[in-house]
Amino acid sequence: MIGFTHPLPRADERSSRGNLMDNWVKHFTVGAAATLALALIDVMTTEWLYGGLLGTAGQAIIFLVLALGALATLLLPLAILLAIGGRFLTPRPLLAVGGAALLLGLLTLLLNVGLWEEHPLFTVGLVIAGGVYGAGLVRLERGPSLLFWGVLPASAVALFLVDATQLRGLYVAQHLTVGAFCWLAMAVLFRRLFSSASAIPSVLAAALTVPVLLATAVFWSAPGDAIGENLRYALHNGSTTTRNALQLLAFVSDWDGDGYPVLMGRGDCEPWNDAAHPGAAEIVGDGIDQNCLAGDPTLKAVADYRQWAQPLATADLPTMANVIFITVDALRFDRVAGPNADPVLADIAADGIFFGKAYCLYPGTIPSLYGMAVSDYPSAIPYTPFQSFEFPSGDTRTTLFQVLAESSIRQFAAVYHMMLSPRFGITRGLDQVWSPADSAEGISARRTTAEGLAFLDRVGDERFFLWLHYFDPHAPYEVLEGEASGSGAMGRYDAEVARSALEVERFLGEVAIRGLSPRTAIILAADHGEEFGDHGATHHGQALYEESTHVPLILLLPSGDSKVISTPVSLLDLAPTILDLYGLESATPSAWKGRTLAPHVVGESVPRPFPVYLEAFRPGGEQRSYGVVVGDHKLLYRPALELFEFYDLASDPDERRNLSLYDSGEAIEGTLRALLDLHLATDY
Repeated sequence: MIGFTHPLPRADERSSRGNLMDNWVKHFTVGAAATLALALIDVMTTEWLYGGLLGTAGQAIIFLVLALGALATLLLPLAILLAIGGRFLTPRPLLAVGGAALLLGLLTLLLNVGLWEEHPLFTVGLVIAGGVYGAGLVRLERGPSLLFWGVLPASAVALFLVDATQLRGLYVAQHLTVGAFCWLAMAVLFRRLFSSASAIPSVLAAALTVPVLLATAVFWSAPGDAIGENLRYALHNGSTTTRNALQLLAFVSDWDGDGYPVLMGRGDCEPWNDAAHPGAAEIVGDGIDQNCLAGDPTLKAVADYRQWAQPLATADLPTMANVIFITVDALRFDRVAGPNADPVLADIAADGIFFGKAYCLYPGTIPSLYGMAVSDYPSAIPYTPFQSFEFPSGDTRTTLFQVLAESSIRQFAAVYHMMLSPRFGITRGLDQVWSPADSAEGISARRTTAEGLAFLDRVGDERFFLWLHYFDPHAPYEVLEGEASGSGAMGRYDAEVARSALEVERFLGEVAIRGLSPRTAIILAADHGEEFGDHGATHHGQALYEESTHVPLILLLPSGDSKVISTPVSLLDLAPTILDLYGLESATPSAWKGRTLAPHVVGESVPRPFPVYLEAFRPGGEQRSYGVVVGDHKLLYRPALELFEFYDLASDPDERRNLSLYDSGEAIEGTLRALLDLHLATDY
C-alpha cells in the first residue's frame, strides 16, 4: 500500500526487488527503529511530566518494555503493510501518496467507527496528514532532502510531545492516530538513513528488531504479578500514546465483558464472571471476592469492624451559645501552613486549635459540603442531575441544619455559590440563605462579609449558627486593581486567597467588636484544595492527592486555646462536633458516620487513630476513586484500572514515590487495603 520507502531501483538492483523477504526485513527493521525511538521518547516524556516517577534504572526498563510492547503491538502491523506495498506498489508514486492518506483514515475509523460522524473535519485532517506523509516519501525517492527526511521527523517528535503534554483530553483514537503518524514520519527518517546501503546489515537489523520483539513477547506473556502495578501506573500516568495504546489493548482482553481486562497485569480476579471485578460491590461472606480487593470479608470481620467504627464515648466540649462556620472555596492546606502560607491565615491558625491533617470527603464543593452536613460519605448519597452537576435535592438524610432548627437555634448562610442555593437541597433546614441566583463566579468576598455582619446585627441575643462561604479563590482567578499578584494562574490564585483572608480577618474583628467572642466558637475550613499541575492536572474534582484533599481546619474557642493536632481527621466529623459545641451531642442522628473531635480538642488521649476515607467519582457515580489515610500512610485506589498508590506522607509529603511499585511498605499497605475493603463492603 505504501511503497516508496526506499530509493528507486537501479538497473542492477531490479532483480532483487522481487524478493518479498528482503522487503520484509527492511520494513521490519525500519519499523522496529521507529518503534524503539518513539518508546524512548515516551519514557522520557513520562519522566518529564512526572519527575521522579521512574526512580531507578529498573523502573525505566520496565516502563520501556511497556511502551515498546504496546507500540509494537499497534504499529508493527503497519510494517507488514509497508512490506506488501514495497513489493507491489513501488513504481507508483501516486499510490504511495493516496495509500498513506487512506491508511491513516482507515486506522482512525477502525479504532473509532463513530469518529467520522462526530469529528468529520478531524478525520479529513488525518487523511490530509497521510497525504503529506506520502508526498514526503515520493520526495524522498527523488533524492536527499533536508526538508523531508530532517524537518518532517523533527516535527513529528514535536507533535508527539505536544500530544503527550498539552492535548491529553482527546479521544483514544485521536491520540493513537497521532502516534501512528509520528511513527510513519520516524520511518521516513530511518529509511533515509538506511538507504545508503543496498542491504541493511544483519547485525544492525538484529540490534533494532530483537529488543522490540522480545519486549512485545514479555509484554503479552509475563504474569500480572510481574509487571502489574507498573503497568497499571503507566495506564494512568504514562504519556499519551503509550497510555492510550495500553487502554485499547486492555479493552481487547476483557473476556467476560465486565469492563475489566485480565491480560497485561490487570486485575479481573474472575475473568469469566462478569459479576466479579474491581468495580463490583462486595457481598460479604459468600466466598467470592467480588471487588478483587482484599479477599472476601467474613461476617465476623464486618461485625467487628462495625463495632470498632462506632463513635467513642468522650468528654464534652465547652458549651457555646453560637457557632460561626467559615469555609473558603478551593483553599489549599499549604496556603495556611508552611513556606507558601498566607500570613493572615497563618496567624489565625496560630491563634486556635489547628488540625494539621484534616481531609475533605471529596475534592469538589457539592459532595464535600453536603457529605459534611449529613455526616455521610458522598458515594452513599443519591444525586439528582442538573446540567453537568449533580445535587442531593431528593435526599432525605437529616442535615446538621435540621437538627439545629429543632433546637430553636437561629441560622443564616451567606454562600456566594449558585450551587449552594436552597433549591438544590444542600442547605436543607437553614432558616435563611443568601446566594446568587444565576452565577457562582465573580469577586464576592466583601459582599459575603457584609451579609454575615448584617445577620449579626439582626440576630440580637438569640443563639445562632452562621455559615459564610468565601468563593473567591475558585477559578477563574481574578485580580483587582491594586492587588499584588504573582505570575501565572497560581499568582492570581494567591491574590484571591489573600483577599479572602483579609475579609475573614475583618469579619473576626467585627465579631470581637460586637462582644460575641466570649460565647462564640469559630470554625474555619475549606471544602477542598486546588491543583496547579502538582500531579499533572489543574483545578479540582477528581484527584485524591494531598493538594486536592488535605485542607485547613481551625477551631477558635473563647478560651484562646492554641495547639496543633497531628492525627488525621475528616470533615465528616464536623457536624457531630458542632452539635457537641452547642451541648446537643445527645441529638446526634444515629445514621451519622462522623464522630466528635472533642477528644482532640480537650486534650484526651485518642484510643486509636480512626481511618480517614476519601472519595471521588464522575457524574453518575462512574470512574470511582477511593483513598484511606491512617497516621502518615495513605493508600489510593482506582478500581477501573485496579491501580494502587501507596505513600508515606512523613518522608514523601508531595506523593512522588508510589511505594506500590516497590517492595517497601507491603505490610502496612496490606492493612490499609483490608481497611478499605471493609469500608466498601459494609454500610456501617
